[in-house]
Amino acid sequence: MTQRFSQDAALAALPRLTRTRLTAFIAEDVIRPTPSDTGPVFAHIDIARLHLLCDLTDTLELDDEAASLVIALIDQLHSARADLMTLLRAIDAQPHDIRTQLGAAIARL
Repeated sequence: MTQRFSQDAALAALPRLTRTRLTAFIAEDVIRPTPSDTGPVFAHIDIARLHLLCDLTDTLELDDEAASLVIALIDQLHSARADLMTLLRAIDAQPHDIRTQLGAAIARL
């Protein structure tokens, strides 16, 4: 079972994070907690993203908007990587001669 964190537990896990900043990150859709009957719950990935946001804003002194942009770019990079891995698996599933032709075409480009 995946561990979930309440809003208070998320704040306790990240002493640098204030309730106001957490609310702002949620409003900006940078963090997407899961709604529940007891309030929003956060997964490990949400806590990691919050930690990164705190590092970006506190250590690197980015404003919240710039930090949100960095997170969006990281999300795009992860999505592109996942797409590339899917493409590579599809190519790997092809017969040897097709893989050879694709390899040659890639080398020409």
